[in-house]
Amino acid sequence: MPPELPYSTKLADERLLLRAATEADVSAICEAVAESAEHLQRWMAWCTPDYGRAQVESFVRAQPQAWREGREYNFLILDRHSGKLLGSCGLNRLDWLNRLANLGYWVRTAAAGQGVASAATMLVLGFALEQLGLQRIEIVAAVENTASQRVAEKVGAKREALARNRCRTAGVQQDAFVYSVIPP
Repeated sequence: MPPELPYSTKLADERLLLRAATEADVSAICEAVAESAEHLQRWMAWCTPDYGRAQVESFVRAQPQAWREGREYNFLILDRHSGKLLGSCGLNRLDWLNRLANLGYWVRTAAAGQGVASAATMLVLGFALEQLGLQRIEIVAAVENTASQRVAEKVGAKREALARNRCRTAGVQQDAFVYSVIPP
């Protein structure tokens, strides 16, 4: 069973603040996704060409319930000093019986290549292992998504497998590497 953690849970380091989305964030999320759509559509199945405000609003409205039920723990990544939305990082596909989850992330184009995804991933990994008590976190990265693979490797995830047809993006089935992080 998932632990009862408030939706207001925040994670932070000296540079980033991670927190759950609220309705006040819808416009900022739309802006970040629109800025980054060309890149996101290549790797993120949710980012379809018609992805827009209605989908963001639906996603944000669903998050508190998903959090309470222990189905998803999604965090917005914010610059701790300016408050600018930099992306998102979170846990989904939780399996409480086996104490495992998938970890995913995306960073807006303007913040790419600056270590944001790696830093946010480290914060979410700490949350997953320490606060949720998970025993296995998986990161799945398409074979051609070298940026996502670099993030997984930077945070110490171990590449375990090449999974054929593991993910589907932009209407195409793709092979992917499966990485894992387990408690020390």
